[in-house]
Amino acid sequence: MDACKQVRTLQKIAKTGSIVILSIHQPSFRILGLVDHLILLAFGQKVYGGPPAELHTYFHSFGRPVPQHENSTEHALDLIQELHNSQVQSSTRARLLQSII
Repeated sequence: MDACKQVRTLQKIAKTGSIVILSIHQPSFRILGLVDHLILLAFGQKVYGGPPAELHTYFHSFGRPVPQHENSTEHALDLIQELHNSQVQSSTRARLLQSII
């Protein structure tokens, strides 16, 4: 069974009133369209919680809009990686400064 069929099956189960929690790494645009509510996590913290269709608005609200024709979850992962890299660089700079002093 392919991933899209599996998500459709879970969607049918959810429509019966059951709670369904799905963890998926880098969902395709097609699968994302089947999801009602999305929670993005990074570094143990919630980065976004809401309908996948509102990701564009969310990122636009803080100056990092999703480029046209780009998957919004892919854009989110790129931004999270960028944040991680900047934190690693800041941490490395801080350690270097401490070792100099």
